[in-house]
Amino acid sequence: MTTHFRRVHVAAAVIIACALIAVLWLAWQERAPAGPPELVVQGFATALAEHRFDSAIPYLSEHMRAQTIGETLSVRINMLEQRTGRLSNVRGVPQWTRDTRAYASARADTEKTGPLTLGFGLVREPNGDWRIDELYELGWKPPGLQR
Repeated sequence: MTTHFRRVHVAAAVIIACALIAVLWLAWQERAPAGPPELVVQGFATALAEHRFDSAIPYLSEHMRAQTIGETLSVRINMLEQRTGRLSNVRGVPQWTRDTRAYASARADTEKTGPLTLGFGLVREPNGDWRIDELYELGWKPPGLQR
């Protein structure tokens, strides 16, 4: 093998490795973290506060993901922020947990109206992860939600 041929192979291997790392990184970023309900709510509300709406989707239950797109979340958070100003310093707060249902809130500072608390209902999915199943405080109840 010539030196040039080896360099081409090494360069190709490096490019493939970088592409694989990038794909794995993106896949990891799109998965919402597992953890207690307040951590899930904090991650979701933080993604909304930072206007990363597609990053907020993985925090939703399978039922909610089936009928939610980033634009829906964008409209809801923008309506909220028209009243309160931008959200910052989001913190998840546990409320209650029973079997496969939970309720947790997100407390955030706002530019205009002071501290704000948003509550979210959660469901434990079959894999054991908690996911948000109720967005009522964002002014939206998805069609077909049976409770």
